[in-house]
Amino acid sequence: MNMARRFIVEGNPEGRFTIAEKEARHIFVLRHKVGDVIQVNNKLCEIIAMQKDEVICDVVGEAEIRGVPDTKITLFQALLKADKMEFVIQKAVELGVTSVVPFVSKNVVVKLEGKDKAKKSERWNKISVEASKQCGRSDIVPVSEILSFEEMLTTFQEYDLVLFAYENEKESLKEVLQGRGKGKRIAVVIGAEGGFDATEAERVMKAGENVKSVSLGDRILRAETASLFLLSVLMYECEE
Repeated sequence: MNMARRFIVEGNPEGRFTIAEKEARHIFVLRHKVGDVIQVNNKLCEIIAMQKDEVICDVVGEAEIRGVPDTKITLFQALLKADKMEFVIQKAVELGVTSVVPFVSKNVVVKLEGKDKAKKSERWNKISVEASKQCGRSDIVPVSEILSFEEMLTTFQEYDLVLFAYENEKESLKEVLQGRGKGKRIAVVIGAEGGFDATEAERVMKAGENVKSVSLGDRILRAETASLFLLSVLMYECEE
């Protein structure tokens, strides 16, 4: 049986409900018709009536939970230039992260203030939703508001393991993962195009006993490559 197409609405659909605006138009464009069963959030829903900007559905069951990893991985990503940041968010969602936290560090080139921050956050969350729909995940990966470097450090205590990718580290990711038990909540910290300066690196490594600095190898990786490389290895190691 083919998997029902998935659409996203606010709230938790129950009984008979209405889909409006963008998602309704998407359903219309995909040539769905009355009687079709679609997935809305994590519900299976039958289309009862529809027009271009409004689709009325009845909830008929629960959808199968798919693509949600057991290990909760948060990507802390220093701000990258627009297209790179969007690329990393999209691919991180596809790879299985639970959340993405953008942050500012000394070598960040992108400068965002006020309304620009809000607009970027809104766009990044839209990219995350679309990536989740595209890869068939049952959950939505939130992209948080942009944190300062200091704010990021205060969150590390929430994790069983924090992996800090640092170019001057000698201990390999393989050694670190082999030497520690798998955590249920793991954070990954990746810098901007210019990496971290020595003072920042020292502060990260002193932020808690759960923080482990790791090398990603002898080759110097671009920031976006480092994120996806580390996440791919983690998912391989942690997934059943």
